[in-house]
Amino acid sequence: MVDILRRDYAFVYLSWSGPKLVGHQIFDRYWEFADKQGRDRNPYRLAFLQVVAVSETDARAEKEYAPHLEAHYRSGLGTVPVSGFAVPGYAEPVGIEHMIRNPGDLGMLAKMRNITYKEIVDTQVAIVGSPATVADQIEEFVREFRIGNLLVMLQNGSMPRELTEKNITLFAEEVLPRLRPIWDEEGWENHWWPRGSAVETAPAGALAGGEA
Repeated sequence: MVDILRRDYAFVYLSWSGPKLVGHQIFDRYWEFADKQGRDRNPYRLAFLQVVAVSETDARAEKEYAPHLEAHYRSGLGTVPVSGFAVPGYAEPVGIEHMIRNPGDLGMLAKMRNITYKEIVDTQVAIVGSPATVADQIEEFVREFRIGNLLVMLQNGSMPRELTEKNITLFAEEVLPRLRPIWDEEGWENHWWPRGSAVETAPAGALAGGEA
């Protein structure tokens, strides 16, 4: 985190445990370091990846997504030893040291092999439900931890194409419009958003050797 702040890069955090279990440990520490480095609290400094599944109602979301989410976590992350998340290059040395001293950063990883749908939803490992349920939960943690860039994983493991497309459509049409303006009132600029080439394109005529 410190090196990222010194270089004025965006901090992108992927958590398989969701914001509820690791949010304070990770993001409070990040903003504390930012203050010490003299960086402003621009929320666009932070990017966070969250697994999301949306359906018409909470009950229908459980019926449609529960088997796929359970299979994804049990047969995927559930088979990876905890030490596998501290591989060289994945985290700064100080970050690995902190994980060893404070395993709480690993959230639900130790329980993934037998995790249930209820545990997935209750701990926000995945945020699942109706558009209102999903938007409410995302807005709450985004505001609490000052996250300006939200990355969403809308397909997992065995989810078929039709269900994935439904998830993408519901998120884009009914959840995203509520999230887009969250930081507008504070007037921050996203300096870390990809920019186009700074080199001006020459007129077509000039490129061809003619007059512009």
